[in-house]
Amino acid sequence: MNIETKFARIGARARWHVAEPARQWDFRLRRWTVSAVRPVAIDMVRDRRGEFFDIAVRRDVKVEALDVDALDRHLLLLARVGEEKPRYLCGHDERHWFVAAIPEATPVSTVEGAKLALRPRAVVRGPASSRKRLLARRTAEFVRQGEWFFVPMPEFRPGENEPLRRNEPISRGVGSTPHVAAEAIRTGGVVIWFPQIAFRPDSRHVRGYSEAEMERLAKAHPRWTWRTMLRNPELYVRGAVRHPDHATIALRGWHRVFMNTESQARAAAHVVFLD
Repeated sequence: MNIETKFARIGARARWHVAEPARQWDFRLRRWTVSAVRPVAIDMVRDRRGEFFDIAVRRDVKVEALDVDALDRHLLLLARVGEEKPRYLCGHDERHWFVAAIPEATPVSTVEGAKLALRPRAVVRGPASSRKRLLARRTAEFVRQGEWFFVPMPEFRPGENEPLRRNEPISRGVGSTPHVAAEAIRTGGVVIWFPQIAFRPDSRHVRGYSEAEMERLAKAHPRWTWRTMLRNPELYVRGAVRHPDHATIALRGWHRVFMNTESQARAAAHVVFLD
């Protein structure tokens, strides 16, 4: 049974094709170049008939469906890339189709196993967390909206110097549509310094600097100005959380925010789709 037929069992369309190198003009080098082909590239594409999975693979890569859950409309896809075997959970969540890479540390073989592997450690704890409850969207332990999990923290009290943020975006990176929380507090984390340099792009300093590194650079470049950001702070939210692809959830009291484990997967680099 081919890949398109397996996707049809969950009510989805899929287009599998071999990716070919693209010839493109390089304005910097002023010559034609041939782009490298990624081993796997999975995207959600839309045409007149709606959304479908676009699966482009290199000629030496094989893909297969390890497991299909027709009732829940999910499929576990495996790619064979040399010695590596990246896995992807493809399915339908509320209003749209999605694809998520599974961390290589959990080489699952079923749809249920893939869902459990995507749960952050904070919601996989205690004997009361049965498999059925872990697969739910809302339990006593957490509320899920897309890739974000909200864990109740009734003991949390904001500090006096921690400002209350309203309509705070929750984003997993550039290109994704943020979820928006009515009220939020960001606390802890590490202060990172970024230079504001006229006529020079920030991308040269995208990782930021520690305070000691900033002080050293500030002495060498006294004209530079600086801004700070928090890296890896704890995020707490309450009230409504909105996203165009998901039903709005209402959180009573403070909840700590955790992302699913997809960011831990090297295979996430092959996923073009961002919700």
